[in-house]
Amino acid sequence: MVSGITDMEKIMKKNANGFIKKLSLFVLSFTLSCSVFAGCNPSEDSKYVSENDAAYVWCAPDTVSIMQDISVAEQCAFWGEEWLDDSNKIECEGIKGDTEAVQVMLTAKKDVASFNLVAGDLTRENGSEKIDTSNIEILAERYIETKKSSAKSNTASEFLGWYPDALVPMAAYKAKRENKIAKGNNQGIWVNIDIPTDAVSGTYKGIFTLDIDGDKLDLPVSVKVYDVTMPSEIHAKTAFDIWYEEIENGEDLLDENGNEIDWPQIYYDFAVSKRINPQTTYYMRSVVFSEKSLDRFVNEIVGIARNEKLTLFRMPYKGVNDPTYGLVVDYDLIFGILKAMAEKNIELVEQGEEIDLFKKAFFYFNSIIDEPDSQSFNRVRYCDKAVTRAKNEIAPFLDDYPQLKESLLAIPHVVTTPVDYLEYEDGGGVQTWATQAQQYKSSALGGIAERKQSTDKYPFGEGFWIYLTMESNNPYPSLQLDDNLLSPRTMFWMNQCYGIDAMLYWCMCYYSKTIPQGVSGKKVERDIWNDPNSYVNVNGDAYVLYPGTKYGLTTPLSTLRLESLRQGSEDYEYIYLLKNAIEKYNEDNGSDYDISKVMAGFYNDVFVPGTTLPRTNVKQFASARSQLLYLLDAVTNGKPDATELLSKYQSFTA
Repeated sequence: MVSGITDMEKIMKKNANGFIKKLSLFVLSFTLSCSVFAGCNPSEDSKYVSENDAAYVWCAPDTVSIMQDISVAEQCAFWGEEWLDDSNKIECEGIKGDTEAVQVMLTAKKDVASFNLVAGDLTRENGSEKIDTSNIEILAERYIETKKSSAKSNTASEFLGWYPDALVPMAAYKAKRENKIAKGNNQGIWVNIDIPTDAVSGTYKGIFTLDIDGDKLDLPVSVKVYDVTMPSEIHAKTAFDIWYEEIENGEDLLDENGNEIDWPQIYYDFAVSKRINPQTTYYMRSVVFSEKSLDRFVNEIVGIARNEKLTLFRMPYKGVNDPTYGLVVDYDLIFGILKAMAEKNIELVEQGEEIDLFKKAFFYFNSIIDEPDSQSFNRVRYCDKAVTRAKNEIAPFLDDYPQLKESLLAIPHVVTTPVDYLEYEDGGGVQTWATQAQQYKSSALGGIAERKQSTDKYPFGEGFWIYLTMESNNPYPSLQLDDNLLSPRTMFWMNQCYGIDAMLYWCMCYYSKTIPQGVSGKKVERDIWNDPNSYVNVNGDAYVLYPGTKYGLTTPLSTLRLESLRQGSEDYEYIYLLKNAIEKYNEDNGSDYDISKVMAGFYNDVFVPGTTLPRTNVKQFASARSQLLYLLDAVTNGKPDATELLSKYQSFTA
C-alpha cells in the first residue's frame, strides 16, 4: 500500500510543467530505446517471451494500451515502466466464472507479412482438469490514428498516432489479410480466457503457438484460479445507451441470403455479454407509447426482471408542452406505465412468482432536461414532482405488498447535474444526482453514505451516479481511446468505495459524426475505421463498439475500452464477495472486521482517496488486485492466515 501523495504530485507536475515532462521523456526514451522493444536489438537485460529474426514477442498486461508507432520505452516513460519487469511472462489470475485477459505483443524487426496466434489447452498443475481452447478467444488489435488530442485533455494525449481500439477475431483478421506488421511497429493480440465456473482451483499451464511468416514459436501461458466463484447475478450497475438507429450507419442490414439481421437484439446481447447494461431494449427505445401499447412493454420488463445479468432499465417517457414551463414530461404516461407494472406484478406474485418489476427501473428524461442549466430549474422541478406524484398515486395499489410498494417509491429519478447544483426549498428537484466524474467534489463524495440514508429531502433518500461525457477527461476517468486503460476500470472501485449507485454513458455505437453548427450541431457520415471523432474532437467518444460487417461477422466488435469496463465490473464483484465473506467470517469467529477499513489500503493504491482521480501505476494496480484476490480466497475459505491478513489490511487506516 502506498501513500496518497505520490500520484497527486505526479499529476500536478504533469499539468504544471509540460516542458520538463517532454524533456524527461526524450532523455528516458533515448536511454531505453534499444532495451525495450523499440525496433532495434535489445540489450541482454530486456525481457521478452520469445523472438525470431522477424520480431520480439513479449507480454503486456490488460491495463495498458500500447500504441503501434511509438516505442514502448517512450510510452512507458510517460505512464510508468515498472510493469516491464514481467513482460517475459504470459500469465494472469482470477476466480471461477470470470474472464481474464492478457496481451501478446509483437515488435517487428522487419516487415512481417503474416502472423497468427493459436491457443492450446491449459492443464492444471498436478491434475488433469483443463481450460480448453473453447474458453479462449484470440483477438487482433486494430489501430486507429489520432490526429488531434482529445478536447480539454490534460495528460492523456501526450502522444498522437495509432492507438489500438477495435478487437477483431483472429480468423476474420486473417481473412482480410490485415495480419501484417511494418518494421519497427508494435502489434497487440488480445487474449480473453473464460475460467469455467466448475474449474478446480490451481494454476493452469499450456502452450500457445505463434506463427510469424511461417516460423512457429511456442509461448508458455499460465492462469492462476482462486477457489472463489463469480456470482451469477451482476451487481455493478451500468446504464449505457444503444442508439439502435445508428447501427445501420455501420452494419449491412441483410445477410447474404437477403434475410434481415436482427442487429438491435444482437447489439443488446453483446453488451450484456460484456457485463454492460443497455439503458433500453430496441422496442422500449423506439415505440411510441400509449395505453394500448403497454402490454408488450410490461412483458419486456418481466424479462428484464427475471434476467440476473441485467441491472437497470430506463423507463420510457414522452414530452408535452406546458404553457408555463415549456417542454416537460407527460405525467399521464408515467402514471399509466407504473399502473400497468403494478397490475402485472400483482398478477405474477399471486401466481407464486417472487418478482419485483420496479427494482431495476429508473427515470431519466434525457431529451427534456439533460444536463440542465439554471434556466431549466423549473422544468427539472416540474418533472421530478410529476414522478413523485405518479409514484404516490400508484402506491396504494400495493398496500398488500409492502416490499413492492417500497420498491416503487424508491425508483430513482436521474438528472445529469453536479451534486447540489439544483436545489429547491419547497421540494422537488433532483432525487438522484448523475454527476460527471470530474465534477464530483470531495465534500459530495464524503456525504454520499449519509445522504442515501437520510429522509430529509426524499422518503427513500437520495441517489448518486457517475456520468461520463465528452468532458470527462484525463486525469479523471474517461472512455477516450487515447487515455490509459486503467481510467475506466478504476471507476468500479470508486463506486464501491463511495457508494455510487451506477454508471451512465450516452451511447455505445454512435457511428455518425456531429460537427458544430448552430445550437445542436449537424449530423454527417463518418469513416468509422479512420476517424475516431464522432463528436467534436474527443477521440472515442460515444462508441465502444465497431461494426462487424466489415469482417463478415453478424456481431459487433469489442474494443480495449469495453474489455476494460468488463474487467472493472468483475473487480466490483470481488469487493462485493469480500464484503459478504467478511460478514460471514465475523459471524463464525466472533470478530468485527470492517470491509471499508479492510479495503482502504486497496482503494488508496487504485485512486486518490477523497477524489475521482485514478492512479496510473500499472504494476501497483496489479499488485493491489492480486492481494485482493488472495485475501478473498483466504477469508471465503477460512484459511489459517485469514485473521492475520484481515488485521493487517484493516490496520492501514489506523
